[in-house]
Formats: sequence, C-alpha cells, structure tokens
Amino acid sequence: MARGQTVFSELTVALGIINGRFNKKSLLAIKNVGISGVESFLMEMSKYESSKNKWENALKLLKAGQAIGNWMCEQGFGKLDVSWIGHESTGSVEQASKDLEILNANWRISIKENSNILINGSPERVFEKLPLAETDKGRGKDWFLHTASDELQSYFSTCNGERITGCTTVVDYYERTKNKKDKRAFSKHVAKLHREKNEAILNAYSKLCEKVSLGSTEIFNNQILKLKAEKNYKKKFEIIFHEFFRVNSVRYILAGIDKKEPFVIILNPSSEWGRMFEFLDIKAISKKAGQPEVLLRFYFKDKTNNQLFDIDLKAEIRWSHGKFCGNPECKLYKPWRYKDLPWVKDVIL
Repeated sequence: MARGQTVFSELTVALGIINGRFNKKSLLAIKNVGISGVESFLMEMSKYESSKNKWENALKLLKAGQAIGNWMCEQGFGKLDVSWIGHESTGSVEQASKDLEILNANWRISIKENSNILINGSPERVFEKLPLAETDKGRGKDWFLHTASDELQSYFSTCNGERITGCTTVVDYYERTKNKKDKRAFSKHVAKLHREKNEAILNAYSKLCEKVSLGSTEIFNNQILKLKAEKNYKKKFEIIFHEFFRVNSVRYILAGIDKKEPFVIILNPSSEWGRMFEFLDIKAISKKAGQPEVLLRFYFKDKTNNQLFDIDLKAEIRWSHGKFCGNPECKLYKPWRYKDLPWVKDVIL
C-alpha cells in the first residue's frame, strides 16, 4: 500500500466527491477501500489534526473533491460511484497516475498535494533519453563523472579526498565504496566543510556545478538537434510533450493542492490538444545556482489565434544521498500553477 500521506490525500478528495465525512462509514462507501485503507487513513488523519497547517491542507483537499462532485452534478450526474485505485498504481512517480475513478461517469482522477515535481529520475533519462523520445528510465551513468570528470576530481581533491579515503582518484573511491554505508563518512566530512564555508571547497564545488549544468545543456540540445534531423520528428515531439506535461490519450481530472491552494483542472486527450495547440521546439539553458541546474524552455503555438508562447521547467541535478554518496538524480520542477496552463479547463472552486 502507498504511504499514509498519499492514502490520506487520495481518500480525502474522494470523501469530498461523495460529500462524505472523516469517518469509517464514509470511507467504506468508497469502492476498494478495505479495513487496512481505513486504518492507514485514520492513523494519518491524527497527524493532520495535530497540526494547524496540515489540517488546513486536509480541508483544501476536501474542497477540491467537493468541487469535482458539484461539477459532476452540473453535468447531469446524480449519486457518484467513486472507486479508489491509487493503491493499485505501480507506475513511476513522474507519470500521471490515476488515483480515483468515478465509475458511473467514466472519469479518472489524479491527485497532487503541493508537489511541483514533474519528473524524479536520472539525469540520463532527462538529458539523453527524453530528448530522443525514448521513455525508458536509463540509470547507468554517474552523471557528474560523465559531464564534469575533471571538475569532480578537483572537488574530491580539494575536500582532502585522497587523505580521508585513501583513494588517489574519485573513480578509485567509487570502485572501492560500492554502497551508501561505505560512502557515508566521507560525505559527512564534505558536508561539514560546506557548513564551515571553506572558500576553496565552495569554489571547487561551484566550478563542478557550472560544468555539469553546461554539459547537461549541451547534451540535451544536441539530442534535440539529432531528433529534428529525422524525417518524422514531429510524432516523437508529441511523445516528449506527453512525458513532460502529463497529457495522455484519454481525458482525466487533476486535482488537489497546488501552490498552497485547492485546484481542479481537466486535461483533455492528446488528440484534442493537437487540434488547438502545436508543440514547436524545446531548448535547454544552463543556469548558475547553488547546484547544477538547467532551464528547459518549451515553445508552443495556439492554433486558435496563432499566438506563440513558451513554458519553462527547471531541472535540478544532485547526489541522491548527500555529496559523493548515491548516484546523481534529476528532479524536474514546474514554477507555474497547473490551472494557468493555456490548454486546461479550470473548474472554479
């Protein structure tokens, strides 16, 4: 079963849809909710009740569900038959999962609670695979070694890596320390150097970040150029768009809390999206920040008025379990609200 917070978020929206209460009777009125689901929900609810901010979030989730229920009533549906399918989800977190289904209205619903992450995966997936419309995860490379091996070695040396670890190079260190437990001591040492604001350490790390950002940007843009050289690249552009922006072959509702406010939007299927909009291009732009960062800018055209517009996503690359510990990962963040996307229908709360 999913973690308690996820269960609570999904079932709270479901309770809103059926105009239910925070109790066992209402929970069991939702299809596929068994005793274990009820217990997980009630256990998590006690945490929400003990925190003012958390309880406010619970009420916002409930409000989003009520908005869905009211909208369904406006469409001519009476009593709604809601099923919980989130506990059955097996897909990766970046895909638009379906957490609830309104059986008698043939609508599926995906729940998001204050999450700006669209993709949480490997840098290889984001910068090498997806620009070629390849959707496999790809997690074979140490991205820092791949894009900035000299700068990584310099950073390792500046952090007294040779003396602390007994390894001459960072590659040797990785070969000798195959698991996170073995890497933890050096990682803590490096973290301490950063807390002490050691100037040499900070400069070496800054150079590493800049090179990783530049290298990632170059790889992404080269992959896009390679794709655009293909005869029918526009079809693959559609795959890229679907992966980044959660548009599927079927319509669905995305609801929950976004930027601290309850929201409900309708995402139309890709076929309908294509009649109104066109995905023109995508470009990676290197950013200077406290860690490796890349801005991904997507370019579109609104076919109804021929207006051009662009939408940004921010990719952050970092070690998964502290510096020199764990494989580098990539999180792709949205700086915008879902309801502000030009192609969604906003259900007014």
